[in-house]
Order: sequence, then structure tokens, then C-alpha cells
Amino acid sequence: MSCSIVTACMNRNAGLVKGLRSWLKLKVDEIIVVDWSSIDAVTDTLELKGINDERIKIIRVESESFWDLTRAFNLGFSFVTSEKIIKVDAEVTISPDFLDKHQLQNGMYYRGDWEKVACQTQIYVNGFFFLYTADLRAINGFNEYIDLYGYDDLDIYQRLEGGVLNLMPKQVTEQYIFHIEHDDIERVVNVASNPDYACIPAVLKAIPGFLVMFNELLVKMLPSWGPHSLPAEYFTTQVNGNYYTAELKQISKPPHFEKSKADAAYYAVLKYLSWFVSPKIYEVNYLDVVGYLKTNEHNLSWDDMGHAFNLIDEQQCT
Repeated sequence: MSCSIVTACMNRNAGLVKGLRSWLKLKVDEIIVVDWSSIDAVTDTLELKGINDERIKIIRVESESFWDLTRAFNLGFSFVTSEKIIKVDAEVTISPDFLDKHQLQNGMYYRGDWEKVACQTQIYVNGFFFLYTADLRAINGFNEYIDLYGYDDLDIYQRLEGGVLNLMPKQVTEQYIFHIEHDDIERVVNVASNPDYACIPAVLKAIPGFLVMFNELLVKMLPSWGPHSLPAEYFTTQVNGNYYTAELKQISKPPHFEKSKADAAYYAVLKYLSWFVSPKIYEVNYLDVVGYLKTNEHNLSWDDMGHAFNLIDEQQCT
């Protein structure tokens, strides 16, 4: 049965090269790479590194300023011609015997699971999955209402394991996949300055855990993503047999999307600060909270914030 590998990246070419070298050892029919407006084009990097394989298909997306995982991967999925898909982040290697050790069957799929990894540095394999193409298309791929970092994987797993599919998940362990470690700044560098999310204080947009919380709240405020949802549309051009260019044509969002973003930001900011500052943060005027975060974004201290709003009892400080 045929199988495709799909990945996407923006300015993560070095990690992609490491991952790709391992993927080429697998018996797959095609490797689809979405180059999301990287400064150094992926095609140039692969040529420089001497990587040339007829199975590699590259879709170069033009004119994107910020990383958008859900749109990038959904575009890649639309090019799949195989019966099975391995979705993998650019900086994850896969062992040569992966397909031999993971036999897909109807009613199930394989995924990474951050809660079950033996090594803390491997929690980011959570976004890896292997399934039938038909099952992925039945739920319309990733939820494109999620633009920022995080929660995209948990959302898609909930939809695969619920609804009409009701798939059984099986874990893929570190023996077969490995995430190449990098710091949190690299995870959010392409989303933190996104002006479409001015409702989120800049200092919090740089924290992956906060972004996951925000996206979870946002998704719950919006219609469920599914077959009826409209993914982004692109103008695509086949430059040669294995190289395409794509440019955004249209994005469809619910009419109340902007209001939902603002509401999700409000609840996510207070919930996150209730954990790290004080549960009493809910008693503070929200505009004052946001103002403090903006003023102190370069030297933010949770303790100092708690004292600034008189949220920390004196006896707690002794």
C-alpha cells in the first residue's frame, strides 16, 4: 500500500536536512515538503547539500510573513496521492524500520504522545502521526481557525478519535522517531510578532504554553472544524515535475472570528496569570493587567506583578 511523508517548514532548513536524510531511507512513494516562504528557499538548501531524490516534491508558498502550521500542512496534504500519510515536523527523524513495525489497520492510527515519552526533550513528537489518507480527509485535515503555535495536534486527535471515525490511537515511541532539540524561541519566532493577534500581550505571545491555552479556548468558541469547513485556497503553478509555487487566494473565517479571538485572549491571559501570579488576578481590572504586561514586557517578573497589584499576602513572602 502506497505511503507519503508530509512536512512543512519556515526558516528551519538545517533541521529539515537532518530529518529528510532519515526519511529517504524509508520505503515511501513521495515526500512532500511545503516551504512556507523561507528566506533561504528549501530547493536551494537541498541542492547545496546534494540531496536529490525523485520522490521529493516541494511546494514553495510565496508572500507569507508568519508561520501558520495548519494552513501549511493542509496544503501539503492536498498534494498527497498515496493511501497512507506520515505527518512529521521538519526536525524529527524516523527510523528505517518504522513502516515494518507500524502496520495500519482500519479503525486505528499511530501518533506521538507527549505524556508517555521517557525523555522530557521528546515531548514535541506529540505532533507526529501516521494514518490512512481517507481518514485525514474525512475530518478535513487541520483546523485552520488555529493560526498561532500550539493545540493544532490535540485538536486533530480529538476529531480523529471522536465523531464518525472514532479511531483508536496507538503510541509511537522514541525508538522509532526522534525530535531534534531546539529552544522555545525558535518555536514561536515566526508567530510572536503577528499583528493579527494584537489582542494578546506581546510578552505572552512568546510563551508556547500560553499560546496552547489561547488556541484551546479559541477553538471552543468557534464552530467545529470538519468536512463543511472551508480551508484556504491557493493559486498553484507547477514549475517542473516536482516543484510547485503557491500563493494565497482566499481565507475563510467565521463572521465572529475577531470577537472570539478577543474573548479567548481575555480568558487565556487571566487563567495563565492566575497560575503564575495569583488567583486574585481575576479581581484586577483587565486593562490594567494588559497595561502592566506591555510596560514590563522586557523585564517581567511574576512576583513583581503580584506585588504591583497587591495580590501576594505578606505572610507568603516570609
